[in-house]
Amino acid sequence: MKNLRHQLKSSSGFMLLDVLLALSCLVIITIYLLPTLNHVMNHEDHMERSLIAEENLSRLLIESLDQTSDHEIELSIQGYTYHFAVEHHANKIYGCLSWITYRTDQESMCGYVPIYTEF
Repeated sequence: MKNLRHQLKSSSGFMLLDVLLALSCLVIITIYLLPTLNHVMNHEDHMERSLIAEENLSRLLIESLDQTSDHEIELSIQGYTYHFAVEHHANKIYGCLSWITYRTDQESMCGYVPIYTEF
């Protein structure tokens, strides 16, 4: 009987040690994986904003064909703020769509549309 009590006390202490060891391992693994998870989420945001810019740049340039002067506008597309600048040249319209990234860097995507004249 005395031996059984001693065995129960030591086994419950061993189980507590196992739980603490498992939790500390999980905490260490989580600490090492957080920067990677943060990088993946930021990269996903960057790719999403670039895709939105690419999808809308051509549309905005084509809409600018009717205008004859250079102009700049701020616009919101799908919850993100973009800056759109257009310059008219002899036979092309140049346009750039720029935005601020999560690291406060400025990124931009530019393109042009040729202007065809009828003879």
